[in-house]
Amino acid sequence: MKRTTVINLRNSKFLNSVKGNYLVIIFAIVFIIGLTLGTFWVAKNSTIQNIALEEFNVFKTVRQNNKIFKVFLISIFDVLPFALIVFLCGTSFIGIALTPLVICFFGFKFGVFSGFLYMNFMLKGIAFNALLLIPTMLFCAIALFILGRNAFSFSLLLARISLPGGQAVNLYNFFQNYCKKFLLIFILFILSAIIDAVMSVSFIRFFDI
Repeated sequence: MKRTTVINLRNSKFLNSVKGNYLVIIFAIVFIIGLTLGTFWVAKNSTIQNIALEEFNVFKTVRQNNKIFKVFLISIFDVLPFALIVFLCGTSFIGIALTPLVICFFGFKFGVFSGFLYMNFMLKGIAFNALLLIPTMLFCAIALFILGRNAFSFSLLLARISLPGGQAVNLYNFFQNYCKKFLLIFILFILSAIIDAVMSVSFIRFFDI
């Protein structure tokens, strides 16, 4: 008689991990939706194409004409507005609605840039994406998803305590913890900027586009 192994999905480590990070997964899906919209939009809108062309020229010029440390600083300042906006979204209950929109726009912007490269440079555009954009974007996006999860959770807390009959909490401790998490997550943004600087300075000269 064969023995059958029964897997208890309720206690599965994978499912527990998914449950604990469901907001990160949701924001990843929101990012992909924005990316997809941006990729298709740039193909049909000449105004967006012109904006993408200007951004690409700036991106290429900055990384061709500057030393690695300056490229690192520029890369940090490129992503800093998104990080700060998501952080500030968490300081108000309206962040429940705004946080997904910011992440969607971040995906949209990357989709526009990637779609422009493919549309105009085909295989060279794909190679440019794979070598210079995606490694940086991977770390940047993960950092933004985690930051978004924290911002959404803190916004939800603020909404709950603002409602009539809301439970009293020591908001200072929660906010202090929220700020500490932001500083830790910002390490990922710094890492993404380092990758951007190293890869750009090393390889951008090989792309004649």
